[in-house]
Amino acid sequence: MKQLSFWTFALALLLIPNGAQCKRTSAQLFYDYAIESLLDAADHQAEAKQAGPLHQTLLRLYNLKALGDSASRAELEEALKTKNPLGLTEADFRYFASNELSGRELQPYEVVLTFDDGPHETRTLEVASILKHWGAPGAFFQVGEEGVKFPGHTQSLRDLGFLVANHSVSHKNLTKMDEPEIRSQIEGVQQFLNQTLGGPGFWNDQFQLFFAALFPHQLRKIVANEFFRAPYGARSRRVLDIIKSYPVGESCQNQICAISKLNHVVWLVDSLDWADKNPESIEKRVFSQLDSFKNRGIILFHDIHAQTVLAIERIIPRLIKDGYKIVTLYDALAAQERTIRRHQLQIQPK
Repeated sequence: MKQLSFWTFALALLLIPNGAQCKRTSAQLFYDYAIESLLDAADHQAEAKQAGPLHQTLLRLYNLKALGDSASRAELEEALKTKNPLGLTEADFRYFASNELSGRELQPYEVVLTFDDGPHETRTLEVASILKHWGAPGAFFQVGEEGVKFPGHTQSLRDLGFLVANHSVSHKNLTKMDEPEIRSQIEGVQQFLNQTLGGPGFWNDQFQLFFAALFPHQLRKIVANEFFRAPYGARSRRVLDIIKSYPVGESCQNQICAISKLNHVVWLVDSLDWADKNPESIEKRVFSQLDSFKNRGIILFHDIHAQTVLAIERIIPRLIKDGYKIVTLYDALAAQERTIRRHQLQIQPK
C-alpha cells in the first residue's frame, strides 16, 4: 500500500468519519509537514545564497520515504524542531488544506503547470514557446518589480493564452509583515495586471452591463487576475485570511451576486528547479513526486532559470506520452468547488 500524502490525508479528514483514519497517517502527516517546512527554509536560505547544506538535508528527508512505515514520528519531529521557521502546527496545515488550491482534488493524471518569479528577460518567453508548441496551458505568477521591467512579456503571455497571476510586489516573506504591508504587496500587482492586461474600469464595466442584458441569469465579472501565491509559499492563518479577503470581482447567478475573492495557490509537486541545475534530475524528481501524489496536482517551476527551460523540454512531452492531461488553475478550482459541494451534501442532516 502506497504512503498517504499529507494532502490526501487532509482531504480524508473532511470526507471520512472520525476514527476511520489508519494508524500510519500521523507519521506521514508529519513527514509532509517537515518537507513543507524545509522547503520554506530552503527558499529563504537560497535567497541569501546559503542553500547548500539545507538542500542536502531536504533531499535526505525525501529519502526517508523509502523507509515506508519504519520512518518514525520521532525522526520527523526532530527535523521540525530545527527546520520549522514559522512554527506551524498540524492544525495549521489542515486549515491550509481546506482554504487554498493545491490541485489535490484533480483527477488522476491531471496536472497544472505553474511558473514563479518572472518575468525574465528571455526565459519566460522561452518557457511560453515550449508550452505553446505542445498545446499546454500554464500559469505565470509574476513578481511586480520584475513585471514593470518587461510589461510587454506580460501582454505576450496573455496574447498566447496563458494565465498571468500575482506573486507579490517584491517577493518578501509576508509572515513578517503587518496587514497594511501585505495588502500593499497584493494591491501593487493587481493594479499592474489590471492596467497591463485590462480589468476593472469603464470599458470593462460597459461590457459587463451589455453581457448582463443578454444573459441576466449568469454573470462573472471580468478581472485581470483571481490567483495569488505567497512568496516561498510562506503563510500563516493570518496571512491566508488576508489574502482570501481581497476582493477581485463579482459573480452572479440567477440574480444572486457575491463578491469574488483571491484564491491562494500552492503546489503538490515541487521541481526544486531553483536548487538543481541538472534538467534530468529535475525531470526525475517531478515524476517521482507525481507518483507520491496519485499522479495529479499543481507543479511548481520557476521561469527565471536556464535549467527550467531545458527541464520542461523533457517533462512536457513525457507528461503527454504518459497520458497526463495538462489543465488550468480554473480546472483545479472547479474540482475543489465540486469536492466542497459533495462534502456539504454529505454533512447535511437528513
